[in-house]
Amino acid sequence: MDIIDYAEDEDELHDNYFNVHAGQSMECLVDIDKIRHNDPTFTEFYLVSEGNYFDDMNWKLLGRYIARNTHLTCIDLTEMYFDRRDMENFFSVLPFGSLASVPLKDICIESGLNTVLFESMLKALSGGPIEQISVDNGLMNDGLIDSIEVLHEVKLPCLKHLTLRGNKIVSTSGLEKCVKLETLSMSKNPINSAGCIGISKLLEKSTALEEVCICNTKIGDEGADMLANSLKHNPTCYLLEIEENRITQKGAVSFIKLMSDITSIESTYNSNHVLSDPCLISLDDSNAAKKYVDRCLSINAQPNNINKGRSKVIEFQLNGVKREELHRLQGIEYCYKSIFSEIDHLVLPDVLSLVGREHGQTELYRMLVNSVPDLFSTVNRKVVLKQKLAEKNKDIADKKIEMASLAAQMAALSAEVSEINVELESIEAKEEEREQGKRTRDGRLKH
Repeated sequence: MDIIDYAEDEDELHDNYFNVHAGQSMECLVDIDKIRHNDPTFTEFYLVSEGNYFDDMNWKLLGRYIARNTHLTCIDLTEMYFDRRDMENFFSVLPFGSLASVPLKDICIESGLNTVLFESMLKALSGGPIEQISVDNGLMNDGLIDSIEVLHEVKLPCLKHLTLRGNKIVSTSGLEKCVKLETLSMSKNPINSAGCIGISKLLEKSTALEEVCICNTKIGDEGADMLANSLKHNPTCYLLEIEENRITQKGAVSFIKLMSDITSIESTYNSNHVLSDPCLISLDDSNAAKKYVDRCLSINAQPNNINKGRSKVIEFQLNGVKREELHRLQGIEYCYKSIFSEIDHLVLPDVLSLVGREHGQTELYRMLVNSVPDLFSTVNRKVVLKQKLAEKNKDIADKKIEMASLAAQMAALSAEVSEINVELESIEAKEEEREQGKRTRDGRLKH
């Protein structure tokens, strides 16, 4: 008999299944009663060990109470260990969208959900204000969820925090729909490089995601490259934890290029300066790639550095040793003199001064030797520009004199025109006066 069939017997059922004789504490019974009667002062429900004494009807009744509650904002079941039957009964009375009108923001479950039940939970929450979903099997590492494709079907417009640690998820397809996510934890899942597509798409389009934890998975160099490329224009993600994966130096280089693309000065300057958490890749500290990854993260993490791009250009582009090593790591043909084609000859002396201050006399000498022709060109260019500037200033002065003379001539002409107009008006007035007198005399003679 389904719970819907005996709605009229709810009071009797409640008394039979929720009581101290059934193993529940008085505190637990009071809390469930508050949920049942929609107590506006009760908004957070934490179920601990008493829930282990629940049978099928307990879970069905509790699901029904929650579905009609309008004040509950948090359900925390992390202290419970469920079997699949418990969750089946709990969600059996929660059809698609049934929790949309419940102001539920947080739901935390530590175990007991398989893919079907996870899908049932998300469908019940679809359209609602849920902000945090946590199905964390991180400690037990025995989660049963192997797919999150349901994210393509449901709508979770307010979801900000999603934790799915310790499950059996391989593909992250569907995550790209969760554009409001701020934190994502999917460590201890068998996610492979191909399975990174969903996370990568989310990183590409998201302007809210700040933390992504995908440690201890099966992500390799291909997945690392995919993730690094997706972060090129991401303005918010400062933490990407991908330790204890299958990422080698090749994958680490993808993140070096992300944070300090050595292709050109402009590329270095416009690299990603947001990613800053030190827990990125598990490589030996002596590894050259790891050294540069850590250094880039360190620069990005400097809170008072308002121009991190400039700092990277000075450290990596203007230091010949580091620049050569980064070219080698990133697979770019290296030529020491190539950097001078990117530097305006007029600022080259200032650049040389900067190199001497930041990298010492050895690097300054090396750069001087390679930039002598450019320096001579700079000197000659300065002379030419100064000559041209003097000539143009003289032309401007001459034109100003001409303009002043023309202005005086125009003023004189205007004065002459004014005098002519006055004289003309006087003549016309006298002629009019004589004509009027003549008409008056002619009129008298007629009479």
